[in-house]
Amino acid sequence: MSVVKSIVVYVFCIICFFCASCNEEHKKFYPNGNVKIVAKKRNKALNGEYKIFYEAGSLKFKTTSTSDTINGNAIWYYKNGNIKASLFYRMGSKNGVMKTYYENGSLESEQKWNNNHRYGKAYYYYKDGSYKEYLHYSISGKLIYKINYSENGKIIKEEGSPFIDIFSLNDRKRFEKGKEYDIFINVAFPPNSNPLIKYWEIDINSKDFKSSYM
Repeated sequence: MSVVKSIVVYVFCIICFFCASCNEEHKKFYPNGNVKIVAKKRNKALNGEYKIFYEAGSLKFKTTSTSDTINGNAIWYYKNGNIKASLFYRMGSKNGVMKTYYENGSLESEQKWNNNHRYGKAYYYYKDGSYKEYLHYSISGKLIYKINYSENGKIIKEEGSPFIDIFSLNDRKRFEKGKEYDIFINVAFPPNSNPLIKYWEIDINSKDFKSSYM
């Protein structure tokens, strides 16, 4: 074997050894011998695919991790293999739409998450798909409005107000005559509702405006 080939083989072996030592698959087992956890590690930290299994052998949970932190899609499963819940994590923080399911596969709930806070609309359903609960959260995660429905679709309980908040992207102390400003209104629209939104013009020179907004 030539010197060049020997060097190439030697380098290749070093690379393979390095990769094997850095990307290791670790397993934990149940007393019955079935796999409980399968995890990828790199440099002694969880990096890559991470799975948990039921004792009988079916998949219970899977996700990906980065430096010991959950990072990516996370999916939970029932023992029958149907999805129980799904959510996206960004370096440990819940982000995106979380969906949960009944064991028969029908949708149970839909919730929006942003940096570990619920926000906006959230829906909960009965097994037949009809609405069970409607919630509306502020961007900071505060529950503002809530409606509970009976199985026949009637409202049985209502809490809070559908009018969430109103705000402007502009500094309200800088309102000037002759200029236009974008005013944003955050309103909850419950299922099967028929909302009517009215708008009006405000004179920034009026006493009422100055006492309320300046």
